[in-house]
Amino acid sequence: MSLNEVRYQKTISNNFAFKPLQESDLTLLYKWLNEPHVKEWWDDHLTDEEIKSKYKERIGDSVVVPFIVFLNDKPIGFIQYYQASKVGDGWWPNETEGTIGIDQFIGEKSLINRGIGTKMIRAFIDYLFHNPDIKKIITDVDPKNLRAIRCYKKVGFVFIKEMMTPDGLALLMVIEKNKMLNSVSLPIHFEKAATQHQDMIFSWLSEPHMQEFWDNSQEHKDDILNFIHGRKQHYFYGTTQYWVGYIDNQPFCFLLSDQMLREQNDLSDLHREYLSKTGHTISLDFGIGNKNFLAKGLAAPTLKAFTEFYKNKIDSNADTFFIDPNTNNPRAFHVYEKAGFKMVGYYYAKQGFFKEEKSCLMVILI
Repeated sequence: MSLNEVRYQKTISNNFAFKPLQESDLTLLYKWLNEPHVKEWWDDHLTDEEIKSKYKERIGDSVVVPFIVFLNDKPIGFIQYYQASKVGDGWWPNETEGTIGIDQFIGEKSLINRGIGTKMIRAFIDYLFHNPDIKKIITDVDPKNLRAIRCYKKVGFVFIKEMMTPDGLALLMVIEKNKMLNSVSLPIHFEKAATQHQDMIFSWLSEPHMQEFWDNSQEHKDDILNFIHGRKQHYFYGTTQYWVGYIDNQPFCFLLSDQMLREQNDLSDLHREYLSKTGHTISLDFGIGNKNFLAKGLAAPTLKAFTEFYKNKIDSNADTFFIDPNTNNPRAFHVYEKAGFKMVGYYYAKQGFFKEEKSCLMVILI
């Protein structure tokens, strides 16, 4: 996919959509540009007709590509990306192909100071980074615009330097694709599976991408129901806990955790070798159930967040975590490596849904 093709895509993330600017949007854009909260930081000093002419020229452009931002199907703001190496006019003379600049504002005054800008930018950079040609995203921020600086930092942009631009002094801030997983602080939290999650969980488990590698035995499904409703559990040792993960307050993944004990008779010699000698060992399983969140690079940071959550909030003695992808699932193996798990060997399950199947044992120490 070339850079020029990005603008023809519509993406929805966390209920945001980015619609390429059309001529019918220009009156609304002019209205927003005259709002005091916008004009404070984005003032073109142009008349109505001059603004319409300027942005009309960008419709269909491949260098500066503007969008109207929608939240829950309502227009709320403006965002654009541009090819930094091609924009000209004294901007970014040292940038190379693959670097994209962004600018944006929330036009609706009632929506500022509510954290929406952070979510909007995060959704947009996620959208852009799905293009393999885009390696880095930059932005120039007025040093006095502290709200924008905080917003970019929350998304994962880092300050590089002060610089002079055609618009005056600015802070150069950058986010790189290959560092994004480590730099972005994702708003992920976890809740124990409860009655309000029941239908959603079983809907997720019916999805083909979940059925391929998840235990879909009736015994396991019954155990999830028993856990949700506080009944005695019988799956393995009856101590499995189930969790729903949220990002930006939207449920997107399903996890299970269970403490592993040396006296459990189904453990392989490999498992016993890596059990914690000073604390607790927790076995995990994980899947992104919500299809809208697949292929967004969320699996590794979610597992990192969950192990930290479990250690800090559930069991302070938990210092070793196991996860065991099937050898037929190399994608999971690579994701777990990114999350910090190390492969220590192979084993064959002694019982359960995956009995006699070969799996990798992967371990992380916290």
